[in-house]
Amino acid sequence: MNSELHKNGRDGFTLVEMLVAISIMLVLSGVMVGYSRSSEKQVALTTDRERVISVVNHVRDLSLATTYIAGKKVCGYGILFGQQTMQIYNTIKDAGNQCPDPSLGGTVVESYSLDPRLSFKTKPSYLFFTSPYLNVTSSAVFPAIITITAGGTFSDASLEVSGGGAPAPIIQ
Repeated sequence: MNSELHKNGRDGFTLVEMLVAISIMLVLSGVMVGYSRSSEKQVALTTDRERVISVVNHVRDLSLATTYIAGKKVCGYGILFGQQTMQIYNTIKDAGNQCPDPSLGGTVVESYSLDPRLSFKTKPSYLFFTSPYLNVTSSAVFPAIITITAGGTFSDASLEVSGGGAPAPIIQ
């Protein structure tokens, strides 16, 4: 505070002191807003990576547990990957007791979407699990790498699916 103001009997802050304090607060709040936005996307990436791992595990469980639907033999369960979606589907043996090509899809059982700010960067077009011995086929070589991106300068979140169908996060 200005010492001349005390001599005159007036207490308070000068206009310059107030402007400096306000500008410091504005700079600090701007930094915090930018930091919270980047951490929001990082949380979304990690959450959706864990969701993909959960979906892969769910499809593995379905393929091991389900053998017949409405009296028809189930060939297996798979996941079709879109730009921002995952569709769980099953295939059923045809009249000739043959299983159709799993890359063509089948009856969609469930659908999942990524956070709208995210998309798949790298992915197989499909993963397919057959029972009873849990054979896994894919449009990619194993381990199949699935990467989710927020675009821009943010780091990506990745996971790999082994030839046995086990998903695991890739920690960067």
